Amino acid sequence: MHDSDQIEAVMGGMPDGHRPTHACGPGATGPSEFAHVARLMTTNSPKLRTVIPSHMRPKAPILIDAKRELDRLGLGAQMFVPELRTVHEY
Repeated sequence: MHDSDQIEAVMGGMPDGHRPTHACGPGATGPSEFAHVARLMTTNSPKLRTVIPSHMRPKAPILIDAKRELDRLGLGAQMFVPELRTVHEY
């Protein structure tokens, strides 16, 4: 099973009322992989508004490149990088 099949199986199989508005992830080896997986997560998930990178330190150079890749795919506004030790409310 390919990664895209696994993501579709999880996200696509959820009833609309249970689809998330925020997703943490994806762990990726590079900016283009992060953007690709984020795009797959948002496919058929109209409620998903925010993708939070996991396992990436705030202000890390990879985040700048990941944001650039998401912008290229039209998903740049969905990336949220929380500051460490700050409480965020949604």
